[in-house]
Amino acid sequence: MSYPTGTYVVDQRRNRLGRVMGSEGPYIQLRPPGGGQEWDCPPDATRPATESERRAAGIAANGTD
Repeated sequence: MSYPTGTYVVDQRRNRLGRVMGSEGPYIQLRPPGGGQEWDCPPDATRPATESERRAAGIAANGTD
C-alpha cells in the first residue's frame, strides 16, 4: 500500500508513529511527529494511524503537528 506524503502511519514492526516523507526503493520513509531522524519501513509493515494515536502524539485532527 502506498500513502500520500504527509500521512501519519504506524510502523507495526516497532509500534512507532511516523509521517510519510516519501519513498526510497521499496521502502516508505517515515519521520517522527515533530521532526527527527527518518527511518525506512516496508509498506506492508504499516497501517494508517488512528485518530486517537494522532491525538496522543499531539497531532491535530486535520493531521498537522
